[in-house]
This record gives sequence, structure tokens and C-alpha cells, in this order.
Amino acid sequence: MTWQIPEVMVEASFNGITQSATTDDKGYYEFRMELPDPITDPNPWQNVEVKLASRVIKNQSPPVVHCHLFVPSENVEFRCDLRYR
Repeated sequence: MTWQIPEVMVEASFNGITQSATTDDKGYYEFRMELPDPITDPNPWQNVEVKLASRVIKNQSPPVVHCHLFVPSENVEFRCDLRYR
């Protein structure tokens, strides 16, 4: 079960940068982070911490989740091959 919580503040932290966003009317949010430096960690899977910054329930501590973000190498080429039947 999931709860759709509109108009609340969430924060994402990645590679030393933290940004805030507000959820839309369906509880979705989006972050676009401009990194000042390239990612030097060779592991393509990076950890992003996402936290509910708004208080939704009285006396709640902020819920935090750790998301895995796949960062492809800079040498990757993207192609889209659409075939219709």
C-alpha cells in the first residue's frame, strides 16, 4: 500500500548536493541536479538519500529512503530502435 501525499516538501541528497522539491497533486516529485564535478566513483550504482521534509504526522521523525541511481559511463551511446508490426 502506498500513500499519495500532495504538496509536501521532499529533499534529495547526492554527491554532497541537497535539493528540495514539492510533490505534485498525485504525490510525485522530480529532481534535476547539476553536479559541479564529474562522478569519480567507478561504481555505476550511486546512492541517493530522499527524505520527507514536511511533517505529515504529529511528532514524526522524517522518513528517509535510500534509492539506487544508475549513472552510465560517459562513453555510453543511447539508441532507440522503434519497430512497429
